[in-house]
Amino acid sequence: MNITGTPLVDYKRLRRALFSAKRADELNESVVNAPFEQKPEMAFLFLGLISFFLVDEASQMVYLAAVSHTEQYNQSVRGYDFDETDYHLSLKSDQGNDIVKAILINKPQKTLDWGSLSRPAADRGQARLNQASGGIAYSMVYPLPGPARGALLYCYFQYEENIGPGQQQFMERYTKLVSDSLGHLG
Repeated sequence: MNITGTPLVDYKRLRRALFSAKRADELNESVVNAPFEQKPEMAFLFLGLISFFLVDEASQMVYLAAVSHTEQYNQSVRGYDFDETDYHLSLKSDQGNDIVKAILINKPQKTLDWGSLSRPAADRGQARLNQASGGIAYSMVYPLPGPARGALLYCYFQYEENIGPGQQQFMERYTKLVSDSLGHLG
């Protein structure tokens, strides 16, 4: 931690983890798990989990590429039959979803309610229950800059008024790093 109280996230270490992936599935898992290898720093940021979404341009669908299996994630899906491979959103018909909105307008979206992240086929009440079970109070969706369209969903076990420059800096820098890493696989 530096003198201002901002955690010293090792971005070189994150870059190595992302750029060492040889296949897309390895990269997807690194995107959501590499930050949590820096446990003290992520705990200081109150970061609970990261979800990684990519757009399939041919079908105009957003799919969940990976989610970090942290304690907050495990708690959020306990007792709920959630199939990660079944989470798809339409860029055309799900425009009220904050993930789709962030991708379409290319601006970060905040949400205090996971109901705004659910699919039409999913119950909004269940989404809110999952959020509460995981202890998630605040989430931000950051669209990926660059040619690969997608988004990162950062979920915090801290309230919005306590989100500060450290979290903002991490989300901005890590989103850019992830976007850069997507190009290295070709």
